[in-house]
Amino acid sequence: MALSLFLSLPVLIYCSTIFVVEVSRHGARTPLTYFPWDTADGRWSPYPEGELTPEGMRQHYLLGYEFRNRYIINTRLLNETFYQPEINVYSTDVDRTLQSAVSQLLGLYPPGTGPNLRLPELEETAVPPIEVYNETEIIQELGQSALPNHTQVIPVHTDSLSREILLVASEDCPRYDYLMDLRNNATDVQELIEENASLLTTIATYFKVSASEAGNIFPGLVDNLRVNNWYGYTVPTEFQGNFFTQANSFANQLNQLTAYTPDLLARYAGSAFLSTLSYLLNNAQKEASDLRYQFYSAHDTTILNILSALQLPNGQQPPFASTLIFELIQDDANPTVYNVTLAYNDVLQTVGNCPSTSCPLETFLEFINARAFPNITASCMMNYDTVNWGSLTKPSTKSSSSDDDFFESLDWYWWVVISVGFVVVISAIIAVIVYCIKKNKKSSSTYERMDFINEKMDFKSPK
Repeated sequence: MALSLFLSLPVLIYCSTIFVVEVSRHGARTPLTYFPWDTADGRWSPYPEGELTPEGMRQHYLLGYEFRNRYIINTRLLNETFYQPEINVYSTDVDRTLQSAVSQLLGLYPPGTGPNLRLPELEETAVPPIEVYNETEIIQELGQSALPNHTQVIPVHTDSLSREILLVASEDCPRYDYLMDLRNNATDVQELIEENASLLTTIATYFKVSASEAGNIFPGLVDNLRVNNWYGYTVPTEFQGNFFTQANSFANQLNQLTAYTPDLLARYAGSAFLSTLSYLLNNAQKEASDLRYQFYSAHDTTILNILSALQLPNGQQPPFASTLIFELIQDDANPTVYNVTLAYNDVLQTVGNCPSTSCPLETFLEFINARAFPNITASCMMNYDTVNWGSLTKPSTKSSSSDDDFFESLDWYWWVVISVGFVVVISAIIAVIVYCIKKNKKSSSTYERMDFINEKMDFKSPK
């Protein structure tokens, strides 16, 4: 971290950070699935499966403390005390991400930065309409502080489907979820599974289950081993050493193949975020609002989705409390010049066609707008029959930077159907035109005969 800050000093001297987007994975948690070794010694008590632990809370508190130093103390991006229009916080509706967000915000705005009552005389008025035990003593201890120790409370939002698509694409994008399921039967995926068949044999033997059941156990087991390994807890010898190394690698490769291969899936995974990022950066450049810090508290899959959509896959599960930091930087010497930087766990990244880790805003926006679908919600609801089956059963050999063209995803037989339909429609139109021409000629001939008869009969209108 010290090296990264040292390298960023020239930027801080000549440029100003005017906007930040942060995406973080929640902190350390309990395993998503408990196995006998977890419950035998009560190592996770009193926490249920998948819950944030005190260690995870501390991770995010320290993140908040560091970002306070960067964006409040050093760069003055944010006010020293909470100002609502400056910062928005969104989280998935999961305990561990909500608690991670709150823990980080306690570091960003620590106790001592919270508000006082607006008027001294409101001490006796700011009470609920019920009797409170020891109310007088509590009020005396609080004094003018709204909360103990001048604690600051910051809202965390988690109520919109669009934000769920943005942070957890597989759960709220039916088409993406469907395409991932198709990839499970692809040749390259099945070959990878066969190469790691020994892992499933070990699982089947230990739990005394079939190979099929072992496959169902595998995802939860790998997560369990990863978490126990992080805490330094012991697991059965069968799942230590080479088994863990191979299982961890296998799980990472499998996720890469089924969630982000071919490139179409990577774009589905990250489109919603890229579109939102484009909107936020544009607004910040135009100073369209007072917003200066956008914080998303999410998951490892969220970070992988974004990295893959940006064509920056690293194939590894992001550690607990991992962060992506997008900074919009304005040139102090030339205020019309803006650049974007992206750091993953404080390591600067080069994105798309950007000349360096500091990318001109126009170049960055051009890249992410090309990677994102124009309407991700509509794309997520597309008809399954438009799937290009061939492209999903073998690795992609090229990266697409254009929109997902409906017609490009059609198989040959759909082209036949479309061609036949086109011919039928054109033929029908021609037939109608010929019929109308013949009918007009017939009507014209009839009128000519009537005129001839009238002349012979010396037809006169009545008076």
